[in-house]
Amino acid sequence: MRLWFAVSSLCLMVTGPSHLAAQSVLVQVTESGSQAPINGAFLSLLDRDGHSLRSALANASGRFLFIVSEPGTYLVRAEMIGRETRFSPPFTLADGEMGRVALSLPVHAIPLDDERCRLRPDEASEISRVWEEARKALSVQAWTEQESLYRFRISSYERDLDSRARKVKEERRREVDAVARAPIGSLPAEDLMTSGFVRPLEDGGHQYYGPDAIVLLSDLFLDTHCFRVTRSRDHPGSIGLAFEPAAAAEMPDIQGTLWLAETTAELEFLEYDYTWAPHREAEGIAGGRVEFEAMPNGAWIIDRWWIRAPLLAMDRNLVRVGGSGIWVAGIRETGGEVAQVSTLANQSIVGIQRGSLRGVVWDSTAFGPLVGAEVYLAGTEYGTVSGEGGRFSFDGLPGGLFSVSFAHPRLDRFGVPASEAEVEITPGETSEVRLGVPSIGTISLAACRAEEREEGAAVLTGFVRERRSGEAIPQASVRFEWEEILGITPTIRARERWLEVLTDGEGRYTACGIPVDEALLVQASFLDMESDTVHLRFLEEGYRIADFAIELPPGLLSTPVGARILTEGFGVQGVQGVIVDPESGAPIPAAEVRIRQRPGSVVVTGETDSRGFFRLQTPIPGGFLLSARALGYAELVERPVDVTLGKLSVVEIEMAPAALALAPIIVTAEPRAFHLEMQGFYERRDKGLDTGIFMPPELLEERMPHKLTDLFFEIPGTRVVETTTGGRGIYFRSGERFQETCWPMVFLDRHLISPGGFLAAGGEPAAIDDLVSAFDVSAVEVYRSPAEIPPAFNGPNAGCGVIVLWTKRGGGQ
Repeated sequence: MRLWFAVSSLCLMVTGPSHLAAQSVLVQVTESGSQAPINGAFLSLLDRDGHSLRSALANASGRFLFIVSEPGTYLVRAEMIGRETRFSPPFTLADGEMGRVALSLPVHAIPLDDERCRLRPDEASEISRVWEEARKALSVQAWTEQESLYRFRISSYERDLDSRARKVKEERRREVDAVARAPIGSLPAEDLMTSGFVRPLEDGGHQYYGPDAIVLLSDLFLDTHCFRVTRSRDHPGSIGLAFEPAAAAEMPDIQGTLWLAETTAELEFLEYDYTWAPHREAEGIAGGRVEFEAMPNGAWIIDRWWIRAPLLAMDRNLVRVGGSGIWVAGIRETGGEVAQVSTLANQSIVGIQRGSLRGVVWDSTAFGPLVGAEVYLAGTEYGTVSGEGGRFSFDGLPGGLFSVSFAHPRLDRFGVPASEAEVEITPGETSEVRLGVPSIGTISLAACRAEEREEGAAVLTGFVRERRSGEAIPQASVRFEWEEILGITPTIRARERWLEVLTDGEGRYTACGIPVDEALLVQASFLDMESDTVHLRFLEEGYRIADFAIELPPGLLSTPVGARILTEGFGVQGVQGVIVDPESGAPIPAAEVRIRQRPGSVVVTGETDSRGFFRLQTPIPGGFLLSARALGYAELVERPVDVTLGKLSVVEIEMAPAALALAPIIVTAEPRAFHLEMQGFYERRDKGLDTGIFMPPELLEERMPHKLTDLFFEIPGTRVVETTTGGRGIYFRSGERFQETCWPMVFLDRHLISPGGFLAAGGEPAAIDDLVSAFDVSAVEVYRSPAEIPPAFNGPNAGCGVIVLWTKRGGGQ
């Protein structure tokens, strides 16, 4: 049943015979009162039973001429958003006759007194009026699709959002020119209402479908959904027509709201969500949005749209404790927007609104703007470069919450990560953001541990390079020497102090704990080659930069011989890590791990154990690409990992189940020394040498000794005594011979630093606390008798016992 409105102002004129070959009717639409023509009114020619024969939009003069193929009885309907719909009385066209119809459309408001729910909203009084305004726009939009009036340049995208659907983590976008009935289209209403809006896929996922105007206008949709008028604080100035399934259905359905502008009654957008989810944890997440736009000629199009669906993952730990194990790892948003609309004659009509971003990059270390910084939106293809005054700008950005960051050699210079800021991009608006290199104080705090800063408040950083070529020298040593005054009475007493650090794979070093107001001698060395000595003094705590140059034999750093020398001189290097399910930490055993040179071939492969753990040794340091695959999981594509000389790069890899399109994540930690693994510490402990005493890192961290010799008081048969220099020495009961003390040999990172032996033979006790601080030691090995000592630490005085100290910086370094 159709609701007919009374016609308050109607003029119908039928003239005599026409010279046209066919029947026609000229329709004129004007405003009530002013009688001004209405451009874009939606006109429909109906037969005597009220069925629509054809539709069109009135031109700028408010007119349109319908050509009728057969004589007969007809009527005309005129519609316009924000105005009452008018119908002409039926009129008859004879053979070859032209008729004229004049319709006047008054303005009317949308009352909100009644919020009753009806299966057919257009039959209810007040709700019907709201629906009528929405129906007008939907009808014109559907007609625009059917007539194929426009050419669309469509920008489609696929985004991965965080689990709260806030931040864009990654975006993939493409643009396509197409002549289409509409930018998007839905399945037929009959298909959706019988098979549902959510369909299972063969690989275990689900496909989500959304409605278009034709679906919303269909009798099947109207007959199975209940409508009501609503408001929301989130959409001020808008009136909503909410809908939901009239009864519980077996198939997945949708519920949502059509939002109209309160003042003009123009349709703004449709938002909806799904009444069914594949898992309880995914309920209330999937949904969509469709935005509408009016064209200058009165036509309507869909100009933006998206559908969001949850990316699900399995946590085996939750399954073990009785849970489902399902959790939402992220949200996939698939959508698009009309970048440009043009007529079929390529006349541009309207372009899409995009957002803009303006900002500045500031260098707090130089107290000025940073020029030449590469600024980018993380996870997207959008990037630019800061110019004069450190200013940068982006135009044509899609809407969303993004992370903006930058790269610059200045950051590499200080060895600090780039700052990152969240920014909300809104179409049609300009956002502002400020990025910067942190201050010297912030860099200093980040570079040094609190314990190191207690030793000294100054920090020195820089690069060690080859003098002629400027190449970075990894694993070069930078040594600081100074004298520490112990007292001035009765005479000046001082002792020599030193600090030594190594450069990383980029030739950068950072020295923390440097004393203030001390005369320093600083020199860099590599193998047996040295730089010039530099004299420095820090008058106050701070952060300074000093570079060093060492002249090396030509080609040493770049030839295979040079790589071999570096490897042999500073030990092996590689990659170590674990592979787990995303965020749960559950290990993935039997995963194949491959490391390939960048560029180059695969250099080493391996497999994770039952703990998801792997350790692979690379023949040389440098940049590599790591990939992994495991049964039942999506393959990890090649990700970069840097391996420095004599170091083990530690990584944690998260791999998503293969059934989900969740991008895997690889997190690379700071490289750490791995002498305890590669120099045989654990191997000696685990191979039956249980008569030795092994103190691993966790034991030292638990006890936190103030002095290193504090650890030896609890070892049976061990004596801790004062030495002639005022420090502490250590010997074992087995070393007490002939009323003399035999001092043990002491190794530091595999280097013999005290040969031990009897005093009468020139042996001296090693004041261990003066050689190395307890904080710098990561592990200790103690062998009290010759039977315990492994060959690697044997020597002429091994009979007196052996003490092996491993520092946190690693062996051979």
